[in-house]
Amino acid sequence: MQFQILRDEEGTKADFLDLLENFKPALKEIRTATNQESINEFIVKQVPYTLSAGELESIWK
Repeated sequence: MQFQILRDEEGTKADFLDLLENFKPALKEIRTATNQESINEFIVKQVPYTLSAGELESIWK
């Protein structure tokens, strides 16, 4: 859903990272090495931006 909103509204990478702030608590609750890797792969496939390793890691902090 968030990905579609970004596409519809022509959101930027900064907009995407700001939206993820709302999800950080939920992501931290489900964090395991396997989940984190899978979620990162999903995000990279969905967003129309290139995310650095640091940007992906910041999602989990």
